[in-house]
Amino acid sequence: MPKTTAKLTKKQEKENQRKERNKRVREAIVEQKTLKEIGLSGMYLARLTRVRYERNPEAFIDFRIYQRGYDKDDSEKEVYHPTKRGIQMTERNFFKLVEGTFFEGLDKLIEKDPRG
Repeated sequence: MPKTTAKLTKKQEKENQRKERNKRVREAIVEQKTLKEIGLSGMYLARLTRVRYERNPEAFIDFRIYQRGYDKDDSEKEVYHPTKRGIQMTERNFFKLVEGTFFEGLDKLIEKDPRG
């Protein structure tokens, strides 16, 4: 007796496409290095990561919010899962973004600080 496959809804099809795309992206990552991470609250973590992909000569900076959860295999082990909240840009553009405004603002804060 032949198996009948249930017709997927558009939402299910979209979810399957997203999973396939994410799988391809994970396979294409050559190097991923965490540069800095800070705890935002009990459940969230902000992480700045440098990512290199297989077919791209440029490195990317990924700033993403992670949510605390538990490992699938070990229910006692806490892990952080990435959320959709975050951005990714080329390393070159990231340095353009922070070189002027960030460091100028930091200099002004240091000048105003009465502690020296």
